[in-house]
This record gives sequence, structure tokens and C-alpha cells, in this order.
Amino acid sequence: MRKADIATSLTMICVSGFFLIQTTKIKDASGAILGPRFFPYVVLTGIILLSLLVLFYSCRKEKASSEETTLDLQGRAKVFVTLFIAFIYVALLEKLGFVFASVLFMSALGLFFYGKFDKKKVLNIFLFSAVAPVALFFLFTKFFHTLLP
Repeated sequence: MRKADIATSLTMICVSGFFLIQTTKIKDASGAILGPRFFPYVVLTGIILLSLLVLFYSCRKEKASSEETTLDLQGRAKVFVTLFIAFIYVALLEKLGFVFASVLFMSALGLFFYGKFDKKKVLNIFLFSAVAPVALFFLFTKFFHTLLP
């Protein structure tokens, strides 16, 4: 059994359950198709179901060795660089807006984690980084009737 997976799953279930209960306090918007509770409800329910799945597989899995896996220096550097890029994204979100900041964020992460600069892969990273935020923006503004920063 992986103790970290079990602890993380239980924590996510508890936190998501708390917020799921809090979504019932959101008032319905008049004229909205699905209402403001719909999206948080779907996301939190998905998180709970996936956490239950991880918990189930963690309890079933027999551990071959008792040693825990640790991050090497390269793995830790990737975590810190990802956090640094995320902090820059949060700082630029209000100034640049959701679409432009997200394009920069996704491009930076894609280029950092890909590592090899093949022209076709770099083009795919930039293309996906441009299309995904625009699609999300239209989904939220047209379908959910929610403004993004």
C-alpha cells in the first residue's frame, strides 16, 4: 500500500466533499441554463470519483518493496520551475487577461517539459496553447454565461 496515495486520496475526498456541500449554498441565477452551481458540482464530483478510484487501487496494490520513491534533483528542479511559471501566470492573469496569460503559461510549460526543439512539436505546442484557452473562453462565456478575467 502506498501511504502517500491513500493520504492524498482521503484528503481530496474530504476537501472536495466540503466544497461540494458548499455549492448547495450558491444561489440560482435567473435565466441561466445550467446555473452557477453546475460546473463546481461536476468538477468536485469528478474529483471525488477519481480520488475513490486512486484509493481503491492503492489499497489493492501490493507493494513489491517497502521503500518510498523520492524525487531526484532533476525532478525537484522541474517542480520548482513549474511552480515559478505558475506564480508568473497568476501575476500576469489580471494584467493580460485569461486568454493571453494562458497561452503564455501553456506554451512555457509545454516547451519546458518537452525539452527537444523539433519544429513540428513546437508548432503543435503553440497551436494547442492557443486553441485551448480560446475554446475555454468561449465555453465559459457562451455556454456557462460566466465572465473570465
